[in-house]
Amino acid sequence: MKIMTPFNTTDEIHDLAENGATELYTGVNDPDWIRKYPIAGINRRVEIKSNLNGFEELKRSVDIAHSYNVPVELTLNEHYYTQAQYPHLLDYVKKAIDAGIDALVVSDIALILVLREHGMNVPLHLSTGGAVFNSEAGGFYAQIGISRVTIPRHLTLEEIRSLISKAAVPEFVVFILNSRCANIDGLCTFDHLPFKCPDPGKFLGMAAVSRYPEHVFSKDIIATGACMLPYLVEFLEPLPTGLSGAREEKLNATLKRQQLWDKNHIDNIPCGACALYDFKRMGVSSVKIVGRGNPLRRKIGDIKFIKMLLDLLDGDMPKDEYMRYARNLYMANYSRPCRSIGCYYPEVLPKEYSGVTHEKG
Repeated sequence: MKIMTPFNTTDEIHDLAENGATELYTGVNDPDWIRKYPIAGINRRVEIKSNLNGFEELKRSVDIAHSYNVPVELTLNEHYYTQAQYPHLLDYVKKAIDAGIDALVVSDIALILVLREHGMNVPLHLSTGGAVFNSEAGGFYAQIGISRVTIPRHLTLEEIRSLISKAAVPEFVVFILNSRCANIDGLCTFDHLPFKCPDPGKFLGMAAVSRYPEHVFSKDIIATGACMLPYLVEFLEPLPTGLSGAREEKLNATLKRQQLWDKNHIDNIPCGACALYDFKRMGVSSVKIVGRGNPLRRKIGDIKFIKMLLDLLDGDMPKDEYMRYARNLYMANYSRPCRSIGCYYPEVLPKEYSGVTHEKG
């Protein structure tokens, strides 16, 4: 399996590749887009620090990555665009292709069709925003030109196994570290900024804002991110008497999930490393580390963690022994215990991990 790693500056690529990144992905800021659509992300990352500063930097990045035989994917994965935006998007993609990118990560079905209609000859990989919940959806995307699917975060291991075995898609990607969103990304229309931002310079950093002296930023920018807001799940009426046990259990689980989520931040280093054992046997192509804007030190630590575990899978270590090692390595690397609330695939964990316990040894 490949390790798909984010980057947001050219200077990071050498260290990421040297430490085990085998695929890279990034975004590119476009000042013309920002000026015209200041609160509409081109790739679901409105904050400048999470993207490269233009296509010249992308070209330099691709050249360095290719010197390590590491491909670069460019994110263009907003969930939808308006018709008026397509001429700009087509020009954006042409510049990306000229820079030498290996693939585009996309979500919008209309954009996929427009790119094909205009003969944009670049591999298309589907973002989790494409919402492939089953093999039929996977087959549909394959028919319109998608060669790789990123599986949504909330699917279980059994659902993922079934999807991979039945869908006519050459490659699949699963999430493995960071940003375990409790919601369904494909149904979300928010960008990744959590609050009203009256001072973009303070939030994004004056160095980033100064890249665009044409004053493309507005003091009234409102950055919306509902997944980061406090929320409450409750029943409007008492549960009806005679409700089936299975349904009542599921409804109560919804409340419990909300209570746990309210106490756990979205980026408390969620992890799915224990499931690597299963993913290798399913034929997963790549595991994705989230965090374009994370510091380089954090990115390197994440890569090393996953690489150590993938190297173990090249041997014949029994599954129980592997999982015990993975949990202890997580504790050693991130100084926190495994918990089901922070696990991408909690069904793989022993029951004692439903709380905050940690297995020693």
